[in-house]
Amino acid sequence: MRPSASSRQGSIPLPQSSAWLRWLPFLVLLLAAVLVLLVWDLLPERWAVHWGRHGQPDRWARKASLAVFFPIGFDICMACSVKAQEYDLLLTSVTSQV
Repeated sequence: MRPSASSRQGSIPLPQSSAWLRWLPFLVLLLAAVLVLLVWDLLPERWAVHWGRHGQPDRWARKASLAVFFPIGFDICMACSVKAQEYDLLLTSVTSQV
């Protein structure tokens, strides 16, 4: 019997009752985006993003939709990439068993 693709990659297959955990990253990112939209008007126009040796801010970011939502969009792309790899490994496992 050949090992499945997921066991070859070192990942642990989730039981069916825990399969929803695979969607958890998407749910967390969606929640983050919704929360940012809800508090958008409460966000300051600029905030410190870096502090110098003496604890004083030396770099600032402005409130812009790209600056706020780009990290969320990037994380969604990364999560999709992981899901695509997982799906590819599943297909590889199924076709190798046939």
